[in-house]
Amino acid sequence: MAFGETLCVFRFVIFILPFVLEKSQTPTISAEKRLQIALPGSSVTLHCVVAHPSSRDQVNWYRQDFPLPSTAHIRGEFLTISDLQYHDRGRYYCEVPVSGGGAVSDYIDLEIQTAGAQQPPQQPHPVTPTLTLSPTSEEVKYGDYFDINCQSNEPGVILTWSKLNGRFSDNVQSAGGVLRFNAIRTENNGIYRCETRGASSYYYKDYTVDIIDTVQEPTAPPLDIQYAPQGESIYMECKTDLEEPVNYEWSKQNGELPQNVNPYAKQLRINDLTSDDAGTYICSASNGRQNVNTPTVLVVTGIVPYFTQAPNSFLALPTIPDHYARLNFEISFKPESDYGLILYNGNRRKDFVSLALSGGYVEFKFNLGHDTTTLISHEPVQLAKWHTVKVRRDRKTAVMYVDGKGPITETGKGKYSGLTLTDPLYLGGVPDYRNIPTDIDIKTGFVGCISQLKVGHNYYDLLREASVKTGVTTCETCQENPCENQGVCQESLSKEGFTCICTEGFSGPTCNKVASDSCTPYTCGVGRCVDNEYSYECHCPIGRTGTHCEQEITVYEPAFTNNAYVAYPPLKTPRRLKINLKIKPRDLSDAILMYSAQDSEGHSNFVSLAIKDGHVEFKYDVGNGPVVLRSDNQLKAGEYATISATKSLSEGRLTVTGGNAVV
Repeated sequence: MAFGETLCVFRFVIFILPFVLEKSQTPTISAEKRLQIALPGSSVTLHCVVAHPSSRDQVNWYRQDFPLPSTAHIRGEFLTISDLQYHDRGRYYCEVPVSGGGAVSDYIDLEIQTAGAQQPPQQPHPVTPTLTLSPTSEEVKYGDYFDINCQSNEPGVILTWSKLNGRFSDNVQSAGGVLRFNAIRTENNGIYRCETRGASSYYYKDYTVDIIDTVQEPTAPPLDIQYAPQGESIYMECKTDLEEPVNYEWSKQNGELPQNVNPYAKQLRINDLTSDDAGTYICSASNGRQNVNTPTVLVVTGIVPYFTQAPNSFLALPTIPDHYARLNFEISFKPESDYGLILYNGNRRKDFVSLALSGGYVEFKFNLGHDTTTLISHEPVQLAKWHTVKVRRDRKTAVMYVDGKGPITETGKGKYSGLTLTDPLYLGGVPDYRNIPTDIDIKTGFVGCISQLKVGHNYYDLLREASVKTGVTTCETCQENPCENQGVCQESLSKEGFTCICTEGFSGPTCNKVASDSCTPYTCGVGRCVDNEYSYECHCPIGRTGTHCEQEITVYEPAFTNNAYVAYPPLKTPRRLKINLKIKPRDLSDAILMYSAQDSEGHSNFVSLAIKDGHVEFKYDVGNGPVVLRSDNQLKAGEYATISATKSLSEGRLTVTGGNAVV
């Protein structure tokens, strides 16, 4: 695999990946025919033209204020609706995503004409581009959640929001044409401007927010909480006193509705419940005169297994896949005894892997057909506390972390480096301890809860995926509610066995943060939001900066200082690699130029370029230990240098401007 070049200026710490940074072409989309008229019972095809060929399969269609008709069929740029009915009329939007987040869109108006009626003339494309804001006016009360939508009749424009004579408060976020206020307050009063630059001119429209500061807020009704076991079905009814006829629509707070449910029924039925179905469901009811939103919290029980060992407990799961050369797994558990087998997978001969507690110490053992290799934690784990163990095996070498402490590393002896497993993967114990290798030296199972098992990149749904369940009950991870601010505890296959379903206005792992202090889809606009202990931070793409990535900047040469870096999606290390960089260091402090690794722990295959003592170092590891190539000449501060690094299998070569090739 060959790579291009990139030019970067840096200071202190930089990351430069070996790619050419190209200016992406923003796709455009425009309606072929803005007004279409059809007869009832006929079919119609709406067409939006996308100029960028690679984006034609990414077109998203939706309908203003209503879902798409059940007879609608999407084929990229085309939306076909068959057996048209009068209620299918309306405005249909086509949109295509742009790089960095957001989307550009256009619309088509569909009219259903009765037979024999004269069709109105087609509307010409608007001469003057304008913006439309909705709602046009509305009373906004203190504490409300409120959205303002901005749309342009000019296709392909990018919309941005700003506040005149001020900045956004921390409870205000914008994403494209949507301006969202979370738990609105008096400081949000003011004039907000939606603006864009079209093909021929800059234009904008203002919206005035005037909040009604109520003296006394009504007392919130008690939460409607419904409990149901995993694997069962549940009916949730939309409770309302509205006068019929009433239209209903269900949604799920901070998530999507489960598949195969009817969101427009008064009763929402969910079959074969899983932990993913837990959450707050909101029924929006309307009779044309009044609108009522009714929340219902669904708690799914029986998620986390508890192993009693009275007299024996275990789960049987499918054999660990793709284990021959490498094996990575992560497991979380809460022990009630300091002795017992947590995990075992073997075969009828000698190969096996096992994880156990012995005197409170965590022991990982593996055998590749010769001798058994053992890794032991540095200290015992505490009983009745949650712990997470990570194990990574690469051929004969294994690394273990216990609650983030490590690494504990051992390399097996003998000529074999492959692992062969054929038996089921057992958790919590095995059916008969006489049938496992004596080297494991454990004669009883684990007592306690196991909440999470991850093998490779796959998480196991422990109770649902088990082929055999013996002596296993449910772990009461929510016996003591850890959730604050009226949050509801939900059992989950996570590191601590629970998650919190937060009431409106709160978020965080234990609902300990107000919504304005945590990530939402709108918080960072086109950036990526990352929650931290007390609030959040926005990671902005190139070309954006500011607290919420709201400011645009133009980057001609990327400059790096302090802990700045550029990150790309993970790449598999190729057998053949070529890296070309051109850099201009402001000083010769030790710094990372480029780094890519198999995992984030730093104990597996990797490739890197760095400045060390003024020289360039090219390092890589393909499984046989790290290889280090160091330039024979020093870099010069303030001067450009060209670096060329190549690797073919285990052989490498490094060249730096003005120096000899190092191999």
